Amino acid sequence: MTGAGKRRAPARSRSAIVNCAPHRKRMLDLCAQLSALPRAESESFLRHAARAARDLPGRVKHALDSFAANANREGYLLLRGLPVAGTNGAEAGLALIASRLGDIVGYIQEKNGALFHDVAPQRSQEREQSASGSRVPLALHTERCFHPHLPSHVMLLCLRPDPGQRGLTEVASVRRMLSLLPARHVPTLFRPVFRTGIDYSFGNTATEKANGPVLAVLQGDRRDPRLRYDLDLMAGLTPEANAALVSVKRAAMRVRRRIRLAAGDLLIIDNDRAVHGRGAFTPRYDGRDRLLKRAYLVRDLRSIREDRRTGERVIRTRF
Repeated sequence: MTGAGKRRAPARSRSAIVNCAPHRKRMLDLCAQLSALPRAESESFLRHAARAARDLPGRVKHALDSFAANANREGYLLLRGLPVAGTNGAEAGLALIASRLGDIVGYIQEKNGALFHDVAPQRSQEREQSASGSRVPLALHTERCFHPHLPSHVMLLCLRPDPGQRGLTEVASVRRMLSLLPARHVPTLFRPVFRTGIDYSFGNTATEKANGPVLAVLQGDRRDPRLRYDLDLMAGLTPEANAALVSVKRAAMRVRRRIRLAAGDLLIIDNDRAVHGRGAFTPRYDGRDRLLKRAYLVRDLRSIREDRRTGERVIRTRF
């Protein structure tokens, strides 16, 4: 491994982007079939979506199945040009695509366990480290970094981009970062000597740093580790740990991709191997601000069974 100042970030992989525009008609038909189903019967709706997903275009299925099995070096998959037809159509599209990757779940502290979230700027949270913030950048982070049940993937479907062409989504992959981390810091990053913070939406309204669990930043395979990192809320427990965190920040900033989402673009983030954030923007609160539809996935519902009720998908871990 080399120092962070000695390498350029590698070029973006074409395998991270799939043009779905040629398949819009077919996907619109599939979404229309699901849009008529009642959302209150979520299990029935998601079962229908999984069956309908067998009829997704072959290229789209291949890209999703490959990403589910092996991810990629970028840490995300971007599906461009999906049909966007109202709230029901957007949720149908997310359900179709999610079924190739895992199981959609909700968190009880996040919109009372809703499976699909509208993400738009809120005046009361403009300067918060929250998805509803706007005027300050949302720092790079692992989604639910503090939680015992992290999502495996985060899905962000753009219904309406920021009219000011700002508020770009940022993603940084550990597979891109690893070669930029100084070798002296890597053993420290694999040790549980870092304390992260609880998210704003889970009760940390003062955005207090390091009030959550102790963990390692790099986990698992030394050659292909998983990443748990929160630039804003994480602190090292030793001087060596804090120095290692600085190296992670530098590497993440060097390799991060800024992605301009257009209406109909779906960004799927591998939450095990990439952190994400968002640039600052100025909302107008006129009905035309940036609007995303979000969903969280886990690879297998059985992994969260101790913290959910039988027959539901809401994670009820208390903090």
